[in-house]
Amino acid sequence: KNTYFKIKDGIGSIDLGDFGPIGKDTFKFEGNFNGNFNELIINSKNTQSSFGLFAHLAGRVENLIISGTMESTGSYGGVVAGKVTNGTISNVFVNANIKGANYIGGIVGQLQGGLIEKSVHYGTVEGLNYVGGILGHLHTGTVSNVYSRSNIIGNAYVGGIVGHAYLYSRISSSVYTQNNINHTYSASYVSSKNTYVGGIVGYADPTRY
Repeated sequence: KNTYFKIKDGIGSIDLGDFGPIGKDTFKFEGNFNGNFNELIINSKNTQSSFGLFAHLAGRVENLIISGTMESTGSYGGVVAGKVTNGTISNVFVNANIKGANYIGGIVGQLQGGLIEKSVHYGTVEGLNYVGGILGHLHTGTVSNVYSRSNIIGNAYVGGIVGHAYLYSRISSSVYTQNNINHTYSASYVSSKNTYVGGIVGYADPTRY
């Protein structure tokens, strides 16, 4: 917690092979990780839920390139993080394929408080429900200045940027906060076998969580 990690200058790329996630669902990464514009190559296949470079992020990840393939039979998968809770992802470029069950995103599976900004995803994103080119499910938080050029495949709640989003959330019995998706662009192929599919958002849910 509150620890700063930075990949040193001039590394270029690091092949991590069949890399397991940093942390786990119940053990969040709460530090700061600066990729220093180096590339991490990951090709992983497992049965874990909350999968990605980080299982559960509650810190900051920035200035990073990730390529490769991630596949799991579990839910909550994103190339950068399976879940983000009050964390930030900024200036990340992803050229990778990811496949899982529910809550699957090209960058993050589920955002519950925090920010995804200035980031890009290229590749295939495949899951069952809540599948998005950038984010599977927006519970609370902001998605801003992101771009997706992806092949996105799911059953329901499938979107070019976000699969499913709550429009607002309740802080207390009388205080609400608006969730935000702004300055986004998708040039993705989006395919849903059932319902709720969209070029940007599969379904913007008017209810609060």
